[in-house]
Amino acid sequence: MLDLELIEFERAALDDVVTPDDVGRRLAQLQLDEGAGADDFISCARGFESFDMAQEAFRAYSIAIERKSDGGEAYLGRAEVGFGLCLIDENDGERSKRADQVIEDYRRSFELSKEHFERGALGLAMTLLLVNRVAECSAWLDEVAAQGARDRSEQTDLLFLVAFCRLFSGDVEEARKAAERIESLQGSNEDSVFINGACALFSGDREEAKDCRELLERKESRLATSLVSLEEQGCETFLNVARAMLI
Repeated sequence: MLDLELIEFERAALDDVVTPDDVGRRLAQLQLDEGAGADDFISCARGFESFDMAQEAFRAYSIAIERKSDGGEAYLGRAEVGFGLCLIDENDGERSKRADQVIEDYRRSFELSKEHFERGALGLAMTLLLVNRVAECSAWLDEVAAQGARDRSEQTDLLFLVAFCRLFSGDVEEARKAAERIESLQGSNEDSVFINGACALFSGDREEAKDCRELLERKESRLATSLVSLEEQGCETFLNVARAMLI
Protein backbone atom coordinates (compact mmCIF):
# COMPACT_ATOMS: atom_id res chain seq x y z
CA MET A 1 0.00 0.00 0.00
CA LEU A 2 1.16 3.56 -0.70
CA ASP A 3 2.38 5.50 2.30
CA LEU A 4 0.90 8.97 1.74
CA GLU A 5 3.35 10.63 4.13
CA LEU A 6 6.27 9.09 2.24
CA ILE A 7 4.77 10.22 -1.07
CA GLU A 8 4.50 13.80 0.12
CA PHE A 9 8.06 13.67 1.42
CA GLU A 10 9.43 12.36 -1.84
CA ARG A 11 7.52 14.91 -3.91
CA ALA A 12 8.93 17.70 -1.77
CA ALA A 13 12.42 16.30 -2.31
CA LEU A 14 11.91 16.80 -6.05
CA ASP A 15 11.54 20.57 -5.67
CA ASP A 16 7.80 21.13 -5.95
CA VAL A 17 7.11 18.16 -8.21
CA VAL A 18 3.37 17.89 -8.74
CA THR A 19 2.95 15.84 -11.94
CA PRO A 20 4.51 12.76 -13.58
CA ASP A 21 5.94 15.06 -16.28
CA ASP A 22 7.82 16.97 -13.60
CA VAL A 23 9.46 13.75 -12.44
CA GLY A 24 10.27 12.79 -16.02
CA ARG A 25 11.90 16.16 -16.72
CA ARG A 26 13.90 15.93 -13.51
CA LEU A 27 15.12 12.46 -14.46
CA ALA A 28 16.16 13.64 -17.92
CA GLN A 29 18.11 16.53 -16.38
CA LEU A 30 19.87 14.24 -13.93
CA GLN A 31 20.95 11.85 -16.68
CA LEU A 32 22.85 14.73 -18.32
CA ASP A 33 24.56 15.58 -15.05
CA GLU A 34 27.64 13.42 -14.50
CA GLY A 35 27.76 14.58 -10.91
CA ALA A 36 24.23 13.41 -10.07
CA GLY A 37 24.30 10.73 -7.42
CA ALA A 38 22.27 7.59 -6.82
CA ASP A 39 20.10 9.35 -4.23
CA ASP A 40 18.87 11.80 -6.87
CA PHE A 41 17.68 8.95 -9.09
CA ILE A 42 16.15 7.12 -6.12
CA SER A 43 14.15 10.27 -5.38
CA CYS A 44 12.90 10.27 -8.99
CA ALA A 45 12.02 6.58 -8.73
CA ARG A 46 9.91 7.23 -5.64
CA GLY A 47 8.26 10.14 -7.39
CA PHE A 48 7.24 7.81 -10.20
CA GLU A 49 6.00 5.27 -7.64
CA SER A 50 3.78 7.90 -6.08
CA PHE A 51 2.00 8.15 -9.44
CA ASP A 52 1.84 4.35 -9.86
CA MET A 53 4.34 4.47 -12.75
CA ALA A 54 6.12 1.20 -12.05
CA GLN A 55 8.06 0.82 -15.29
CA GLU A 56 9.46 4.34 -15.02
CA ALA A 57 10.33 3.79 -11.34
CA PHE A 58 12.09 0.53 -12.23
CA ARG A 59 14.19 2.38 -14.82
CA ALA A 60 15.10 5.17 -12.40
CA TYR A 61 16.21 2.66 -9.76
CA SER A 62 18.29 0.89 -12.42
CA ILE A 63 20.07 4.15 -13.25
CA ALA A 64 20.70 4.69 -9.53
CA ILE A 65 22.35 1.27 -9.40
CA GLU A 66 24.50 2.15 -12.42
CA ARG A 67 25.64 5.30 -10.60
CA LYS A 68 26.30 3.47 -7.34
CA SER A 69 26.41 -0.32 -7.62
CA ASP A 70 27.09 -0.79 -3.90
CA GLY A 71 23.91 0.99 -2.77
CA GLY A 72 21.47 -1.34 -1.05
CA GLU A 73 18.58 1.13 -1.08
CA ALA A 74 18.35 1.23 -4.89
CA TYR A 75 18.39 -2.56 -5.10
CA LEU A 76 15.62 -2.79 -2.51
CA GLY A 77 13.53 -0.21 -4.35
CA ARG A 78 13.97 -1.95 -7.70
CA ALA A 79 13.13 -5.31 -6.12
CA GLU A 80 9.88 -4.02 -4.61
CA VAL A 81 8.82 -2.40 -7.88
CA GLY A 82 9.79 -5.57 -9.74
CA PHE A 83 7.68 -7.64 -7.37
CA GLY A 84 4.68 -5.46 -8.19
CA LEU A 85 5.31 -5.94 -11.90
CA CYS A 86 5.43 -9.71 -11.36
CA LEU A 87 1.99 -9.53 -9.78
CA ILE A 88 0.39 -8.02 -12.86
CA ASP A 89 2.27 -10.07 -15.47
CA GLU A 90 -0.08 -12.63 -17.04
CA ASN A 91 2.72 -14.48 -18.84
CA ASP A 92 4.09 -17.24 -16.60
CA GLY A 93 7.43 -17.37 -18.39
CA GLU A 94 7.98 -13.62 -18.27
CA ARG A 95 6.89 -13.52 -14.62
CA SER A 96 9.40 -16.22 -13.72
CA LYS A 97 12.19 -14.44 -15.59
CA ARG A 98 11.41 -11.13 -13.88
CA ALA A 99 11.21 -12.88 -10.51
CA ASP A 100 14.79 -14.12 -10.92
CA GLN A 101 15.93 -10.48 -11.14
CA VAL A 102 13.75 -9.48 -8.19
CA ILE A 103 15.19 -12.26 -6.03
CA GLU A 104 18.73 -11.23 -6.93
CA ASP A 105 17.95 -7.58 -6.15
CA TYR A 106 16.50 -8.46 -2.74
CA ARG A 107 19.62 -10.47 -1.95
CA ARG A 108 21.91 -7.65 -3.03
CA SER A 109 19.93 -5.13 -0.95
CA PHE A 110 20.62 -6.83 2.36
CA GLU A 111 24.08 -8.05 1.42
CA LEU A 112 25.05 -4.41 0.89
CA SER A 113 23.14 -2.99 3.85
CA LYS A 114 22.05 -4.93 6.93
CA GLU A 115 19.37 -2.35 7.69
CA HIS A 116 17.44 -3.69 4.69
CA PHE A 117 17.55 -7.31 5.86
CA GLU A 118 14.04 -7.63 7.29
CA ARG A 119 12.23 -6.10 4.31
CA GLY A 120 14.53 -7.77 1.84
CA ALA A 121 14.28 -11.18 3.46
CA LEU A 122 10.48 -11.13 3.52
CA GLY A 123 10.35 -9.76 -0.02
CA LEU A 124 12.61 -12.53 -1.23
CA ALA A 125 10.36 -15.12 0.43
CA MET A 126 7.22 -13.61 -1.14
CA THR A 127 8.84 -13.65 -4.57
CA LEU A 128 9.85 -17.29 -4.26
CA LEU A 129 6.26 -18.13 -3.26
CA LEU A 130 4.89 -16.03 -6.09
CA VAL A 131 6.59 -18.26 -8.68
CA ASN A 132 5.84 -21.51 -6.80
CA ARG A 133 9.40 -22.14 -5.62
CA VAL A 134 7.89 -23.38 -2.38
CA ALA A 135 10.73 -25.64 -1.21
CA GLU A 136 13.27 -22.83 -1.65
CA CYS A 137 10.96 -20.47 0.21
CA SER A 138 10.57 -22.90 3.09
CA ALA A 139 14.33 -23.32 3.43
CA TRP A 140 14.86 -19.56 3.26
CA LEU A 141 12.21 -18.84 5.93
CA ASP A 142 13.83 -21.41 8.22
CA GLU A 143 17.15 -19.64 7.69
CA VAL A 144 15.62 -16.25 8.46
CA ALA A 145 13.86 -17.55 11.58
CA ALA A 146 17.17 -18.88 12.90
CA GLN A 147 18.85 -15.47 12.73
CA GLY A 148 17.69 -14.03 16.02
CA ALA A 149 14.97 -12.41 18.08
CA ARG A 150 12.21 -10.30 16.51
CA ASP A 151 9.42 -8.17 17.87
CA ARG A 152 5.83 -9.41 17.64
CA SER A 153 5.08 -7.57 14.42
CA GLU A 154 8.14 -9.03 12.69
CA GLN A 155 7.32 -12.51 13.96
CA THR A 156 3.77 -12.14 12.65
CA ASP A 157 5.01 -11.13 9.19
CA LEU A 158 7.31 -14.12 9.12
CA LEU A 159 4.62 -16.54 10.31
CA PHE A 160 2.17 -15.19 7.73
CA LEU A 161 4.53 -16.28 4.96
CA VAL A 162 5.34 -19.55 6.73
CA ALA A 163 1.61 -20.32 6.76
CA PHE A 164 1.24 -19.88 3.01
CA CYS A 165 4.46 -21.72 2.35
CA ARG A 166 3.05 -24.69 4.26
CA LEU A 167 -0.36 -24.35 2.62
CA PHE A 168 0.97 -24.41 -0.93
CA SER A 169 3.22 -27.33 -0.14
CA GLY A 170 -0.04 -29.15 0.66
CA ASP A 171 0.24 -29.17 4.46
CA VAL A 172 -2.96 -27.45 5.59
CA GLU A 173 -2.51 -28.54 9.20
CA GLU A 174 0.89 -26.84 9.47
CA ALA A 175 -0.52 -23.71 7.84
CA ARG A 176 -3.22 -23.58 10.51
CA LYS A 177 -0.59 -24.07 13.21
CA ALA A 178 1.22 -21.00 11.93
CA ALA A 179 -2.09 -19.10 12.20
CA GLU A 180 -2.43 -20.33 15.79
CA ARG A 181 1.06 -19.04 16.57
CA ILE A 182 0.06 -15.63 15.21
CA GLU A 183 -2.97 -15.66 17.52
CA SER A 184 -0.73 -16.52 20.47
CA LEU A 185 1.39 -13.48 19.64
CA GLN A 186 -1.29 -10.99 18.67
CA GLY A 187 -4.57 -12.29 20.10
CA SER A 188 -7.54 -12.57 17.75
CA ASN A 189 -5.66 -11.22 14.76
CA GLU A 190 -7.08 -10.55 11.29
CA ASP A 191 -4.04 -12.16 9.66
CA SER A 192 -4.74 -15.47 11.40
CA VAL A 193 -8.42 -15.32 10.40
CA PHE A 194 -7.45 -14.64 6.79
CA ILE A 195 -5.03 -17.59 6.80
CA ASN A 196 -7.74 -19.89 8.15
CA GLY A 197 -10.12 -18.60 5.48
CA ALA A 198 -7.53 -19.33 2.79
CA CYS A 199 -6.96 -22.80 4.23
CA ALA A 200 -10.71 -23.41 4.08
CA LEU A 201 -10.87 -22.32 0.42
CA PHE A 202 -7.85 -24.46 -0.43
CA SER A 203 -9.62 -27.44 1.17
CA GLY A 204 -12.97 -26.66 -0.45
CA ASP A 205 -14.75 -25.74 2.80
CA ARG A 206 -16.78 -22.71 1.70
CA GLU A 207 -18.81 -22.66 4.91
CA GLU A 208 -15.73 -22.10 7.06
CA ALA A 209 -14.45 -19.55 4.54
CA LYS A 210 -17.75 -17.70 4.90
CA ASP A 211 -17.42 -17.72 8.70
CA CYS A 212 -13.91 -16.27 8.40
CA ARG A 213 -15.11 -13.58 5.99
CA GLU A 214 -17.94 -12.58 8.32
CA LEU A 215 -15.52 -12.39 11.25
CA LEU A 216 -13.21 -10.14 9.21
CA GLU A 217 -16.19 -7.96 8.29
CA ARG A 218 -17.05 -7.57 11.98
CA LYS A 219 -13.46 -6.50 12.55
CA GLU A 220 -13.90 -4.03 9.66
CA SER A 221 -10.81 -5.51 8.04
CA ARG A 222 -9.99 -4.96 4.38
CA LEU A 223 -8.99 -8.64 4.33
CA ALA A 224 -12.70 -9.49 4.20
CA THR A 225 -12.77 -8.11 0.65
CA SER A 226 -9.51 -9.94 -0.08
CA LEU A 227 -11.05 -13.22 1.02
CA VAL A 228 -14.02 -12.65 -1.32
CA SER A 229 -11.59 -11.99 -4.17
CA LEU A 230 -9.61 -15.10 -3.29
CA GLU A 231 -12.76 -17.20 -3.42
CA GLU A 232 -13.59 -15.78 -6.84
CA GLN A 233 -10.09 -16.42 -8.20
CA GLY A 234 -9.59 -19.77 -6.55
CA CYS A 235 -7.03 -20.35 -3.82
CA GLU A 236 -4.52 -22.40 -5.81
CA THR A 237 -1.26 -20.47 -5.57
CA PHE A 238 0.30 -17.63 -3.63
CA LEU A 239 -0.14 -15.51 -6.75
CA ASN A 240 -3.90 -15.74 -6.12
CA VAL A 241 -3.38 -14.68 -2.50
CA ALA A 242 -1.09 -11.77 -3.34
CA ARG A 243 -3.45 -10.45 -6.00
CA ALA A 244 -6.42 -10.78 -3.66
CA MET A 245 -4.60 -8.79 -1.00
CA LEU A 246 -4.16 -5.90 -3.42
CA ILE A 247 -7.95 -5.39 -3.47
